Amino acid sequence: MAACGYAVSRLLLVPPDLAVLERFGDPSARASWPLCDRVSVVALQALGAGVDPDRTRAEWEQLFGSAPEPIELTESGWLGEPAAELRKALAARYRAAGLGDERFHDAPADHLGQELRYLAHLVAESARPGAGPGLGAEIAAFRRAHPDRFSGDVLAELGRRAQEPLWRALPGLVEGFLDQVATPAP
Repeated sequence: MAACGYAVSRLLLVPPDLAVLERFGDPSARASWPLCDRVSVVALQALGAGVDPDRTRAEWEQLFGSAPEPIELTESGWLGEPAAELRKALAARYRAAGLGDERFHDAPADHLGQELRYLAHLVAESARPGAGPGLGAEIAAFRRAHPDRFSGDVLAELGRRAQEPLWRALPGLVEGFLDQVATPAP
């Protein structure tokens, strides 16, 4: 499950390289996606025959990059909260969990991609032998306190604006990951 979180976070943080696009374009690679919930499966099926690398990368720039009106991807931007304080607190939280640099390709700490990356990191850490039970509580608390407050708005906006199959599928892939991290392991 952590791999899914890292994958969707990266799609929000940086334009996809050819290797990533080839994996999402390959039906057999998509079949190996670790999450099998209904939302994730429907999203992967929406990729259909695959992706066009040039159009997909160009649309990334329009949706998330340097276009005049990219989708707002920060918690502070959606909620109108002071960015500096929130970002400082999140960066400290990430470092305390061992995530390392709080920025990834110049994305601020309250960027949805960063928050998903942190959740993926916690999921990976919780799978390690000897991981304490506190990680599950941190996953739930962080999700409620941060991505749950604005990710639905981001994903709805992405769903309205996306044209290319990968970007049309991304809201379902993010939702599938968030749903799975909200479900405690049996």
